[in-house]
Amino acid sequence: MNLTETIAAIEPPDIAKYREMHKELQRRLPKSTRQLGRLADLLAQFSAIRGEIPKEATKKCAVICCADHGIAAEGVSAYPQETTLDMTSNYLVAKGGTANAMAAFASSDLYVLDLGIALPADHIAGLLHHRIANGTQNIAKGPAMTREQAIAAIETGIHFAESRVAEGYDCFLPGEMGIANTTSSAAIAAAICRLTPTEATGRGTNISDERLRHKVEVVQTILDVNAPDPEDGLDVLTKVGGFEFGCIAGIILGAAKAGAVIILDGFNTAAAALIAHATAPAVQGYLFPSHMSAEPAHRAILKKMQLEPLMDMSLRLSEGTGSSITAALLDDAIALYNADLTDAPNLMETVSIESIDVPSIHEARTRRPAPVSREAQEAAQLRLDNLAKPIYSLGYLESLTAKLAGVLGETQPPLDTARTLLVIGKEPPREERLLLPSVFASQTGAEFSVLTIEESGDIPGSYAAGFVRAKALAKKSPILALSFVQAMSDRHIKRLSDHLHDPASSAQLIEDPLALLERLPDSIAPLAAAMLGAIQGASEEKCLLILDDPFSALIASAATGAVPAIADHVYYPFPNLFLHATAPSVVACTGLTVLIAGLHAINDMKTFAEASVSVAADGPGAGRQVR
Repeated sequence: MNLTETIAAIEPPDIAKYREMHKELQRRLPKSTRQLGRLADLLAQFSAIRGEIPKEATKKCAVICCADHGIAAEGVSAYPQETTLDMTSNYLVAKGGTANAMAAFASSDLYVLDLGIALPADHIAGLLHHRIANGTQNIAKGPAMTREQAIAAIETGIHFAESRVAEGYDCFLPGEMGIANTTSSAAIAAAICRLTPTEATGRGTNISDERLRHKVEVVQTILDVNAPDPEDGLDVLTKVGGFEFGCIAGIILGAAKAGAVIILDGFNTAAAALIAHATAPAVQGYLFPSHMSAEPAHRAILKKMQLEPLMDMSLRLSEGTGSSITAALLDDAIALYNADLTDAPNLMETVSIESIDVPSIHEARTRRPAPVSREAQEAAQLRLDNLAKPIYSLGYLESLTAKLAGVLGETQPPLDTARTLLVIGKEPPREERLLLPSVFASQTGAEFSVLTIEESGDIPGSYAAGFVRAKALAKKSPILALSFVQAMSDRHIKRLSDHLHDPASSAQLIEDPLALLERLPDSIAPLAAAMLGAIQGASEEKCLLILDDPFSALIASAATGAVPAIADHVYYPFPNLFLHATAPSVVACTGLTVLIAGLHAINDMKTFAEASVSVAADGPGAGRQVR
């Protein structure tokens, strides 16, 4: 279909179908649907679009649209323009880009399109050639392209989406590559969201303060020279956009028309979505947001399209990072729906502590966690800095992966690093309570273990049980996620928080953790003791701990108050996630998913030297990145 026919054929998803799918989820998973929060909403929306709740994981199409921008001549990027060609080659020859790593992580097929690379690219095997021109014009001096070229770019995306849907793809993960394209995105956002250049313009490839000031001035010039019409998406694309933005907008339009979903990644893919949304507002119902980019205008773009991100990982690129994590979470929800409800694991074990040599809770503050290798952590960060991408652009994925490297003492932790999910309960949990964490653990490749604390368990005994089980698991699984079988109430969280923030309690805690635990209600004190023991026991091994909920985080805070070095072993995923999920283990397993994505990055990506890509000449990457 052409652009006009496609726009006319797009209808909003059926709200009645969405409600019907939510009811079906409630029927199938009565205990879990509400607790899954936005994961249930994602599954219901996907199912409404597809017409049924799927029986298997999504078939994902990752696509990187590549094109150059004439505005690069104004010196707005930390990288030279030939980087666009180099990175295109990296995707298909060296296979070492972020897009490659994330496609492997999410089990996506990866396509790379040339919409307008400035230099010849005919020699790159596997590249799909749809070149409209050798890059756009310099938008500081006039329009980026002709209206006919803008339509051609969009229709290229429409036809690509149509052909992929015909092959069975139901989930698109669009991305882009084009030096200086965040300047174009800033202009798009400023025009359609009515932002000032300062509000719309960010660091892009992590440029210096001086270059950022220049970039803001350039965006002001672009808007003054072109005066794009914010009510006309095609006019905005023509005047200040790029060929890759047009293609992504077309993919969104074509996928929406065909009844497939599009998971947006960072700032640039969101800017392309703005073009599609301005052209056909009905596409909003087919767009799944993933993360909140570190670019300042990203929030305004998502708000304009009434989309709420699922996470904020301080990511700075649109090569499928956040969208791949979101796709993995959608697959988790599909797997849970299709799990055999009669075959939930029965791993309820009661630990006998009579013959186990463990420290008493009174001795907890004298224990010391396994030492962390700062050399391995720095070496891992150096490798991450030199992977072919803007420096620090993988945000929290980088710091988390480097943290694991320090814990393990390995510069490059392997993909198959063993991992376990341990859930702790005070009483034997019913089978349906184990179903969700066991399915989510399986999805992340983690083993599943349950520690049952005796109903009448005392605090020292519960502490010892948690210490022993977690320490034993940590010896064989260097990544350990911890969760409770049941979520703690806000009242319990507040009570523990109040004790920890009371100066007298905090001082006493450092001397004797038992003093704090004895102030908690009898119903939760043994559980808190078991979690405290688990954190301290596992930290004595080379193990990174991933915590599931604020209550566990408070217990970890107590543990680090007594032994500060424990903090080097603990990862708190929930401040960066907006899942609104209260079901036990969902957040911990999402943290595992994020960590696995980071492991793919450090293992699958190539360095600038390995991929023959130019390094940064400006900003924090200059001098830190080498080729």
